[in-house]
Amino acid sequence: MSAKTLAAFIARCRILCRPHKNSTDAELLERFTRRRDADAFAQILERYSGLVWGVCQRIVSQESDCEDAFQAVFLAMVRRPDLIDPRQSLGAWLHTVAMRMSRKALLRSHRQRPCIGVPERATTGDVSDEVSSRELFRIVDEEIERLPIAVRVPLISFRRKKRIRAISYHF
Repeated sequence: MSAKTLAAFIARCRILCRPHKNSTDAELLERFTRRRDADAFAQILERYSGLVWGVCQRIVSQESDCEDAFQAVFLAMVRRPDLIDPRQSLGAWLHTVAMRMSRKALLRSHRQRPCIGVPERATTGDVSDEVSSRELFRIVDEEIERLPIAVRVPLISFRRKKRIRAISYHF
């Protein structure tokens, strides 16, 4: 391990070991927007990575395209944090962006890859159950996106408050 790699590892450990106060999304977003605070971004990522990953995974079936969409969501936040209204829900904004980025990734995937019948990942269990579950959650995501922001926020906030790290929604 080189000295530079070791120094980066130690710096990351210090960040992770810092006590986290329970900052609101608005406070974290303000810290990140004004000061480019890496710790604030890490906390946002920790809070919302499960939500964003779940949305991406339900829309995009290919793992690599799902990863691209996931990264694009947080890259959009990094590039243009001023687009996020601090008075609105960060979770609702991330959900909407995740839906859009996933759809773009899906379209790009269909254009770039020839249609072949071999799935990228092996399925376990009943295929029809997996397909129907994925389709159900995709419909739920689309319906959440159609809701007005005042109704969408409690649904997304409820999931985060439960601190559920599973990929799917739990109603």
